Amino acid sequence: MKTTIILILVFVHSLTLKAQPGVVAMPETMILYRGYDNKIVPVIPEGEQLILDVENATALPDSFEVNGNVYNGYILRPGGANTVSLKLKGRSSDGFIHDHGTFKYRVKAMPQPELMNDEISKRSGCRITLILRDSPLEVSYNVTGGHIATSAGEFIFFSGSVIPASSIAKMELGKEVVVVVNYTSNGGPSSLTAALKVVP
Repeated sequence: MKTTIILILVFVHSLTLKAQPGVVAMPETMILYRGYDNKIVPVIPEGEQLILDVENATALPDSFEVNGNVYNGYILRPGGANTVSLKLKGRSSDGFIHDHGTFKYRVKAMPQPELMNDEISKRSGCRITLILRDSPLEVSYNVTGGHIATSAGEFIFFSGSVIPASSIAKMELGKEVVVVVNYTSNGGPSSLTAALKVVP
């Protein structure tokens, strides 16, 4: 899939910051994630009209906030290919088109989140919270339900993000129960399996 976008867009970091030509690349970390709204901010010399050619992804103009700063850029959503290519050009006021480089990104699957909690209480149950550990990515998860697998091979289902205490009423203290959690995020519906220790 190829997308060509022509916009007068430079870079908004604050109310006063102006874009300056120049790029510092970190090839080892040039990664896009499938199923995630990857944020990019093209930078070209001031006064040029941006021309962005995108291969193997869709690029949607957007404004977003990162670490308290507001940016005007693009959301990149990779397709099925393992790489995405961005060709950055600028059209000057005299009509000349200047090539500002081609940037290639590897595409990886989104890392799976983990349960923040590792225990379930026989008195109060457990609220499931999902986090993406040790990652700069900002992802929100909506837990929609799941089930507990008992040692007898039975499934006890729950809805939403809370597993009620009644779900483990017959389970022994100190034992671990297997829980399957269903959730949605940017990438759509998914699930994960984890173990919770039964506590008072």
